[in-house]
Amino acid sequence: MLSAVSCVPRYMGAHCAVCDELVDHLIMGSTAVHISIIRPKPSAIHRILQAYAAWGYNGRTTSVDTIFIAEREGELVGLVRMVPEEGTIVLRGMYVHPSHRRSGIGLQLLNAATRWLAARDCYCVSYAHLEAFYRRGGFQQCDVIKTPPFLKKRLKDYRRQGLDVQLIYRPRDCWQYPSLLDSQG
Repeated sequence: MLSAVSCVPRYMGAHCAVCDELVDHLIMGSTAVHISIIRPKPSAIHRILQAYAAWGYNGRTTSVDTIFIAEREGELVGLVRMVPEEGTIVLRGMYVHPSHRRSGIGLQLLNAATRWLAARDCYCVSYAHLEAFYRRGGFQQCDVIKTPPFLKKRLKDYRRQGLDVQLIYRPRDCWQYPSLLDSQG
């Protein structure tokens, strides 16, 4: 059994029995709470939609989305989706349950997403206060003029709803993608 010796998150790679892919496990504190980041099978869509509904989030998902979920003792505590939309990839639905925020789960989900995105361009409409968080994944401010029209419209619609959001972009191969976890500061 894995155990942690400090309260600083540590990360390990392992194969997941659910999806048989290499996944990361986040080990928190001296109580050895295990958080697994996995790419679920398509049959998990119903479970993801149930979590979104329970969290009060209006997210949707389809079988073409690439999804990573964070689980703690079998409970879904966070997720992120990469969605193909009109010929581009959009990071959407990044969500960590409030009781698990500020514990490294969001960063671990972002790490999984950026590894998957390594050779792909990606856009994201994010809350403005999360700019530094997404910057750790290689996202940067985006020139709205060069943005696909559907994203310009989405940004405008969200702002019309009073949301403080921004459009950010992560170019393909923006790094030779070192782990985000190497720079947690």
